[in-house]
Amino acid sequence: MDSTFENVMLTTKEVAALLRISRRTLFTLLDSGKLPRPCRVGRQFRWPKTTIDAWIGDGMPNVRKTNWCPGARSRTSYNRGKLS
Repeated sequence: MDSTFENVMLTTKEVAALLRISRRTLFTLLDSGKLPRPCRVGRQFRWPKTTIDAWIGDGMPNVRKTNWCPGARSRTSYNRGKLS
């Protein structure tokens, strides 16, 4: 069996540890739209690990301002060097 888990869901504590921030800062980023929206499992938040990895790989863009979504390139990368 393959040892990779593609659908791992991360807790708030795990995401905060991955980003090296406090849980309070994590919720501040979430409230301000700078962090990808989590899934709700009951009253708890969970993030797919692939989503957090993609967000980090894209340079942690402000989700609300850039309309960033996992699996798609951020809009900022398309507009670099172009005049609007």
